[in-house]
Amino acid sequence: MALYTVQTVIDKVKILIEEASDTNIITENQLITAVSDAQKWVAAETGCYRDWGTITLLASTIRYSPPTSTSGVIALEYNYGGAIGTRNLIPVDPNNVPHPNDLNLPYFWHFQGNEISVFPALSPLPSNTTVNVLYGKIPAALTALTDSLVIPDEFQIVVPYHVAKVVAIKDNQMEKVNLLNGEIQRLTAKAVAQYDTGSLGSVGQGGSQGAAG
Repeated sequence: MALYTVQTVIDKVKILIEEASDTNIITENQLITAVSDAQKWVAAETGCYRDWGTITLLASTIRYSPPTSTSGVIALEYNYGGAIGTRNLIPVDPNNVPHPNDLNLPYFWHFQGNEISVFPALSPLPSNTTVNVLYGKIPAALTALTDSLVIPDEFQIVVPYHVAKVVAIKDNQMEKVNLLNGEIQRLTAKAVAQYDTGSLGSVGQGGSQGAAG
């Protein structure tokens, strides 16, 4: 259940900065747009709005298109079968890819320029050609006061401060903008620290056993 609707955010903004009630400074439609843009910014900045997709391995291929609407890739996982099971691939610098002991399975990945690179290139292909992709995406636009925010609750708390900053900029209150920027940074860091990554598991802790040698 969403913590905030657009109206809830606007109500909190009016508490943070009374100028948000002045339609000569910012209209209701502009406030709705500001809430929508703030949610998108938080999602893009933190990768907190996530989904799972897949890519299918192709023979002698390294570069793949990510799932539709991907704004950033958080993790790739692959089922190696047997006792190893499903493990995370290891993110690497594409200019310094380790040499794996086994050239027949995927072990490493990189995301740049809207392309996912999976190393090594495989030929022949293994029996399992599906790689799971955990990716960040940008929420759809919010257009009505009754629309609910969709990013995790920990991050929704940041949104009113972003919108209040927009109002303060419009009213040329730069000292208040600086104060709000500080709160945005503090609350974002706190949200990241609190966020339960859940199914993300051991991302960043290594890939399949025996990957590099």
